[in-house]
Amino acid sequence: MKISVAQTRPIKGDIYANIEIHKKLINLAVSHKTDSIFFSELSVTGYESEDKAMIHYPEIAKKFSMPVLMSNCVGFCDNFQSVGKSSVRSKQGNLVGRPKSNIDQ
Repeated sequence: MKISVAQTRPIKGDIYANIEIHKKLINLAVSHKTDSIFFSELSVTGYESEDKAMIHYPEIAKKFSMPVLMSNCVGFCDNFQSVGKSSVRSKQGNLVGRPKSNIDQ
């Protein structure tokens, strides 16, 4: 299995520009026959994650037939726990995993 790890410098608040950066990196990963690509936390928004930033990834996973993992600030942040926006999509675009948070209960 070939894995790519993408480290970006997101443009704070410019979700669409950051998604375009992700798409370019996904295309690069595909050209190198990568099986999976991983993006760092907050790489879409540049700050706290937003649901509208996540809606593009099922289609991207399907288009490239590649699992996509999005990690967005999971764990302890200063004096509070921030969980719930990370996800793993199968190559068919299906949600196969995300952390359970207090807001899910």
